[in-house]
Amino acid sequence: MHRNFNIVKVIGMICLSVALLLSPLFSGVSQAGGSFTRYYYGSNFYYKIYVPNTYQAGTAVPLLVMLHGCTQDADDFAAGTKMNTLAEEKKFIVLYPEMNPFANANRCWNWFYDYNQHRDSGEPAIIKGMVDKVKKNIQSLALKYSFPVSQQVEP
Repeated sequence: MHRNFNIVKVIGMICLSVALLLSPLFSGVSQAGGSFTRYYYGSNFYYKIYVPNTYQAGTAVPLLVMLHGCTQDADDFAAGTKMNTLAEEKKFIVLYPEMNPFANANRCWNWFYDYNQHRDSGEPAIIKGMVDKVKKNIQSLALKYSFPVSQQVEP
């Protein structure tokens, strides 16, 4: 158990370091102007989607899934990463799943529970359900990659 916690701690620190190293690359990008809309998924889970102004219905574009850190929500994470601005410039859609505050009072993703570490169960299934919902509602959306940057790790 102690070894697993250390591995997770190292992975969290690496992700945080990458986010900090990449943040200067996005600081000079112009302000985003697309739509940033919140939707209800179910079971007290919400998500937000950023669709750039340049998006044309029926056009295949990447979908980037951004998982916020503890105490954050989609708005905090979008503002801190400036990912919507980059999405506007590079023409991709951003999905921000939001943690259910009743499942974790600090709004942390519960990755440390066994049921959340398997395909098609727990929070991974909820996030996949959100992706499927977005893909259904935005035709021709090409799922390309995910970027879970900011999971906070306790020392």
